[in-house]
Amino acid sequence: MKNQFRLLLTVACVAFGVTLASAQNQGVNRGGDTTKVAVPEKLNVYAMASELIRYGYEQQEALPLIQAAQLLKTIVPGDLDVTKTTEGTAGTDTKTASAISYDVNQVLADAQELAADNEAYLAIINDIKSDQNRGAVGGAKYTEECVLAHDTDVYRIRFRGGQSACVYVSGDGDTDLDLYVYDENGNLIGSDTDYTDECIVTWNPIWTGPFTIKIKNRGSVRNYYSIATN
Repeated sequence: MKNQFRLLLTVACVAFGVTLASAQNQGVNRGGDTTKVAVPEKLNVYAMASELIRYGYEQQEALPLIQAAQLLKTIVPGDLDVTKTTEGTAGTDTKTASAISYDVNQVLADAQELAADNEAYLAIINDIKSDQNRGAVGGAKYTEECVLAHDTDVYRIRFRGGQSACVYVSGDGDTDLDLYVYDENGNLIGSDTDYTDECIVTWNPIWTGPFTIKIKNRGSVRNYYSIATN
């Protein structure tokens, strides 16, 4: 079990590192300085958990879901204090639900079902459940949302000047999502426009103010995603 976990975590770390390296190159400092901005540690933890969740559901394996739940309990979940709006004409589709979940309780329930009679896995799941109410210090703020086919979700979020800022998006794997960050004057600060629905943009705001976050769904069906900020 330990060897299996080490292998899984190594693969996840390599894949995650490549994703962040690619995305960080597109983050631009608001003042014109193109120096790369490090991803905050707690948001790294959240992103790693998201990678494990996606892998666990895709492969229908309990172990990565269990590890994802263990990581998520080290950060404090909390809904983003923002209102979502939309842009564009949404397409229609027949998709009504996501195949994956970022909710810790649902992840644990699904892991328990996949674990079947594996006593070792079930024991870890029970430990996580009993430990959930003890709380954790610090963490990313996040919320789960859905962007319709060919539509764009829009958020306005305030970030503090002089401190690194980061937005991370993880979709359900069914379509390509693109992430764009604009300042209050409409200037594009950074973007992640590869062909996946894993997106991240980092930057250094010069002054405190609102930024516009846009998540564009390039596919023909809706995408259930999680958006997190530091």
